[in-house]
Amino acid sequence: MSHMALKVIDEDGDAIMEEEYQNSHGFCMFVWDRLIERYPIPGPRYAFREGEKDVYQNLWDGVQDGTLEIEPWEHNVLLTTYDRVLVSRKYLSLLVTSLRRFVEAHDNGRWVCHLGAIADAIERLVRTDQNVQAICFYQTSTARDLFGGVHLEPCDGERCGQQPCDCEEDRPYNINVDEGHWYAQLYPVEGQ
Repeated sequence: MSHMALKVIDEDGDAIMEEEYQNSHGFCMFVWDRLIERYPIPGPRYAFREGEKDVYQNLWDGVQDGTLEIEPWEHNVLLTTYDRVLVSRKYLSLLVTSLRRFVEAHDNGRWVCHLGAIADAIERLVRTDQNVQAICFYQTSTARDLFGGVHLEPCDGERCGQQPCDCEEDRPYNINVDEGHWYAQLYPVEGQ
């Protein structure tokens, strides 16, 4: 079965696995499917013709260009489903509120939903771990982990000082070294 994961960015900038959840449909697909059920978004469920946009692409495009207005807490949760996004510590309490409102509004118990458990885990992190700089997600095990380990080639003794070098390994994704990530700017939520 697929899985997804909540990762933390630690004090050194490394993306470290914090929590894993079975069945990745309880995260991104849950969010996307609930939004396309609530809002009138055109397009087929899946696009197979060149140049055709499916309902998911229309959802993302509509939110991005402002033609689809969704609630601020829905927008905040949607942002966490995007590739390579980080949510900085200053926004974590706001994200917890947004996740809980999304569950309250959209979870009818018919579908797997990890958003409540993720909110609980983030709330615990905020309370107990001052070294968390940000969080990110490995959205589904059926795709590459964009915050996964970075493969290191043998260093010929330069890095490890050993001859012969045997340090071919992976290191965690590090936000101070690796490129491509970005920070979500969350929207204020009434009552937060």
